[in-house]
Amino acid sequence: TGDVYSWGQAFQGETGLFSKVEAVPRFAPAVTPFRILEVSCGQGFVLARNESGQCVTWGENTCGQLGVGQRSKPTYKPQLLDSIPPSAVTVSAGWAR
Repeated sequence: TGDVYSWGQAFQGETGLFSKVEAVPRFAPAVTPFRILEVSCGQGFVLARNESGQCVTWGENTCGQLGVGQRSKPTYKPQLLDSIPPSAVTVSAGWAR
């Protein structure tokens, strides 16, 4: 169904939750509308792929990690990456990229 559950420290918004620390898995309602199939975690940010092959990202972005075309403060709100065609087969996030 594309539901995403998340936990841990979220100092940069990387859990997709609107809280800083969760010790047990919590449903991430802001992520679910994107119908996520795959998630890859980077250092403080997340890159995901939805059922349409679109890339979705959220979390730390002070170095441009989210790929949204500009640096910004961290965000809990998932964003579609319009710069990538909706045909992703897999996603992989790394350290700050």
